[in-house]
Amino acid sequence: MNPPPPMIGLLLAGGHGRRAGGPKALKRLDGRLLWRVHADALHRAGCVRVVAVLHPSAMPSDGPDDEADPDEAGAGAEPRWLRCVAADPDGPMFASLQLGLQQIESAAAVLLQPVDAGRVLPATVAALRRGFDPDAAARVCVVRPKLGARTGHPLLLHPSACARLREADPAATRLDHWIAALHVERRRDVDVDDPEVLANYNRDGTGAGGNAGAAR
Repeated sequence: MNPPPPMIGLLLAGGHGRRAGGPKALKRLDGRLLWRVHADALHRAGCVRVVAVLHPSAMPSDGPDDEADPDEAGAGAEPRWLRCVAADPDGPMFASLQLGLQQIESAAAVLLQPVDAGRVLPATVAALRRGFDPDAAARVCVVRPKLGARTGHPLLLHPSACARLREADPAATRLDHWIAALHVERRRDVDVDDPEVLANYNRDGTGAGGNAGAAR
């Protein structure tokens, strides 16, 4: 059996968040910026690197007066495993996905997490990896967590899926539609006992159940 490819976390937090009252990247959970909570969780779950596609107002700075990120101001350089890139907040979410994929080497698997999804738990990611057979790349290219009858986040994308997504038309493609159009053998749903896969954090410190597999 071939060894599994390295796993890179991709956090999408680039939108204006108009329905949420402002950029979701700047919402807070347990007193911390939501995007930082997710980035740390992706790293703890086994991602060797994390790429965070952020609303421009959420981009961290190296200066001591970081108004967007006061809890991290003066903390020094970002960790070596984290790379932040500024999104076009007026563009489609798929464009942010492609921007993030451009920062990731083609041989890596991607653990994809939207900023308003629930917390990423290591046990859930381990279950996704067990459902991800690197020797079955011709069949399985997307693995999703499933709680009851519903699928959620994070998504584990095989390098072959990432290659196809990089080439798609961002103006005409939605990720949930793209996954739904895949042949059933090319996607795998893994049953998990983790309500966070369906959570939706649209307001500071709150999570509400929602269809986490749908576009936001």
